[in-house]
Amino acid sequence: MDKIPILCGVHSEYELHSSVFKLDNLERVSQMGYRAVMIVDTQPVGWMKFIKRCKALKLKPVIALPFENDLLVAMNTSGIFELFQVFNDLLKPQGAKHLERLSLPVWHVRYPVPPDRRALEILSSMESKEMPEGYHLPEPSEYIKFLLRNGFNPDILLELESAVKDYHPKIEHEFPVSADRKNIEEEAKDSLKVARKLDEVYLRRLRHELEEMEIAGILDYVATIREVVRTCREVDAWVGPGRGSAVGSLVCYTLGITKVDPVEHELLFERFLNRARKELPDIDIDVEDRKRHEVIEALKKKFGRFSVLNILTFGTLGEKALRSELKRLGKSLKKPLNIDSRSLKLLLGLPHHRSSHAAGLIISKEDLRTIAPVDQENEVILMDMGDLEDFGLVKIDLLGLRTLSFLRDVAESAKITSDDIHMNDAKAYHVISQGLTTGIFQLESRQATQLSISISPENLNEVSDLIALNRPGPLQSGMVDEYIRHGTHVKTEYLHSSLEPILSRTRGTLIYQEQVMELAMKIAGFSPEDADVLRRAMAKKDVKLLEELKPHFIEGAVNRGISESMARMLFDWIQNFAGYAFNRSHSIAYAHLTYLSAYLKAHAPELFYQIYLAYNAGNERKCWRAVNEARFSGLKIFKIGEKRNGEKGVEIPVSCVRGIGPQLAVNITDIFRSDLNFEEAVDQLNRAGIHLKLVENLIKAGAFDTRISTRSGALKKLRRILEGLTEPVLLIQRQLFGIVKEEKPDEEERESAEEKVLMELESLGFPVTLMEVPEDLERFRDSTLCELSLKFARGVAPFKSLKWNGMSIVSDGKCTIALREELPESGVAFFDFSSRKVIKGVAEHPERVERIYRRLLKPEEILSASEENIMTINSGSSRIKVEGAVARSPDEVIFY
Repeated sequence: MDKIPILCGVHSEYELHSSVFKLDNLERVSQMGYRAVMIVDTQPVGWMKFIKRCKALKLKPVIALPFENDLLVAMNTSGIFELFQVFNDLLKPQGAKHLERLSLPVWHVRYPVPPDRRALEILSSMESKEMPEGYHLPEPSEYIKFLLRNGFNPDILLELESAVKDYHPKIEHEFPVSADRKNIEEEAKDSLKVARKLDEVYLRRLRHELEEMEIAGILDYVATIREVVRTCREVDAWVGPGRGSAVGSLVCYTLGITKVDPVEHELLFERFLNRARKELPDIDIDVEDRKRHEVIEALKKKFGRFSVLNILTFGTLGEKALRSELKRLGKSLKKPLNIDSRSLKLLLGLPHHRSSHAAGLIISKEDLRTIAPVDQENEVILMDMGDLEDFGLVKIDLLGLRTLSFLRDVAESAKITSDDIHMNDAKAYHVISQGLTTGIFQLESRQATQLSISISPENLNEVSDLIALNRPGPLQSGMVDEYIRHGTHVKTEYLHSSLEPILSRTRGTLIYQEQVMELAMKIAGFSPEDADVLRRAMAKKDVKLLEELKPHFIEGAVNRGISESMARMLFDWIQNFAGYAFNRSHSIAYAHLTYLSAYLKAHAPELFYQIYLAYNAGNERKCWRAVNEARFSGLKIFKIGEKRNGEKGVEIPVSCVRGIGPQLAVNITDIFRSDLNFEEAVDQLNRAGIHLKLVENLIKAGAFDTRISTRSGALKKLRRILEGLTEPVLLIQRQLFGIVKEEKPDEEERESAEEKVLMELESLGFPVTLMEVPEDLERFRDSTLCELSLKFARGVAPFKSLKWNGMSIVSDGKCTIALREELPESGVAFFDFSSRKVIKGVAEHPERVERIYRRLLKPEEILSASEENIMTINSGSSRIKVEGAVARSPDEVIFY
């Protein structure tokens, strides 16, 4: 034959566990000489990608949906939409006008070449599925023989190819809320009037934004987002201050979508929307994570159940997931799997399971089942993010933010309202600058904590700068060092005076994308649209576009009185830092949450740590750090059930005990609040279905400490109880049979702090009990382990140590930490938490300790100490030696 008929048909990788033929393999179909190919997946999940890939390869895509024993073929774009409706059970095939029901012989392509059949066998076995009927990609001659062997005339497929029109499945998204400019403007003005901001500056900006939104055709989109936020508030869900560039919009602020005044914070609207941007701007919403489902349900009631849908995502077989699946499969088959490297390569990256996007929703005026494929049981649109963009549907991000739930719980428990919170609270900024960042939004990481101490922000703008700088790019580029240096009252020198008005707000450092735009407008006279194009070109390192824009920048700068050489230098300087610049609108919004975290921690520390521990039960590292930080802040730490009404301090929640989840913790807490003795409490726990191992963990965690003499004795008692040997039973045995073997009474047993620490590590994953250091070593202390470890600082402290799981558990009587390095049982050490190697020196029984400083010390830094402490200052040519004095952060320590 001169012409090759449609290849009927391909099963894509999106037919989960039934095909290892990836859409990338369509390139080989083209190379073989096929001109058209039919997809015959049982679900329309991969159709959009199939059409896009075929068009890129100049292959004609043909969409077919298996139906009973036939195929329903979409003859044009309308046919695709009819297939969606058939799949969604909204349309019978006989009622369709653009479908052909055909009985065709199908060569089920499920893998590229014959050796790849092994990969398909393995993939099918992962889901315990039978091996589906399937073959390799056939050569055209082989395929034609197959058609003839089945008594089918290949010319029919050639005619079908001609009859099927090009597909262009794209729609115009219709939002469920419609709005005109006049109504939105009136609502915005009312909002400004209430806020006492109805002046010409705000009105002029409002009119400008509304005009741009009207031209862009996004007023319905904005009105729909407003309704989503209103729905959040209707179900009493906390909403964040805003996300992304939408925070730069006054319209969004006045409609209540965001909570940050863009005029007050000098945010650029054009970063959000301008005429050079072709794509729809994102308006994302943060909501309490525990309320997100309730919000979605309310939206479904408001707009229609199938007008609000989650978005499809796929979990893929990455290297780790593939190894795990193969290991599981080998165990189930009870024999080792023999897998060749070719099969492994083919399996890698395949979609493995479906899920829904963590934040994305599609909210439409229409019932989405009429225009798109839908998993109706799970209420998920069967298109992923890329498909939706190609298809014309607009995603709205409703992100469940756990931080909002946490902060709400703290605020409400402390009875702190928004009216109580002022943005200039010195205590809140002190929390951040001291590096007390446990539970502080965006600042919990080691790097963020160190940066918080170095920058020591004193206002909201500096908190925003801190968030923006806490990224790999700025940290590695030298921007952070420059910012910190300029904050120490060192005079900032600018490359050109035109930079100062814009960069002086950020200590002479280019931090934000908006600053890139402002500089382009001020220096070169760029319009906001052109400035945004330049920003994006610099951020994406688009060399071709930058080469086009650079002459315009230089020309504009020269026209404004800047020399050509300086204009070139300015362009290069901006370009050098623009790639690291951050979105200021987003940063300033998140700075509000960071500040709120710090404010609540400063004004309700006990509740903050208490609730933080409950929220992070199961994350032992976070809980350990929180316990140490609370102790450093002067708070007492109580073991489970130890705290009494009215006592000040933080109690370890029951949910921190290994194996105990939140719901089980509620039942256990109720039992521990009673006055039951040990045996009665164990009996109640047993009746509540609490497993023996969990009761043991509770004992080891110290939960029974107020009811027992020692934990080891309680564990023995527990075993006796389980054997039925309660005190009444033991008494009867003695009366009937005389003396029976008795365990040593609990009162005679002694339990060391070290034993308790080991039990707590086993049951909680972190210690609560403190190990006391020898009293004679205290005279060498200049810091506590709490302060040194939390602030990544250097200092000398006495310690007690024990081994656990290959680590040294180290306590100085104030807090406890874990180190990978070995230490003796007790002694004095020079700790340096700014270094990967923490222990810089150690002595078990030092007689004297000399601290050496390679810098001049301020008088207020020097503290009196016992005469065994020597302080040596080596700075320049001067050398000063003082006995009986110490200062913090020595550069070197010598033990004698």
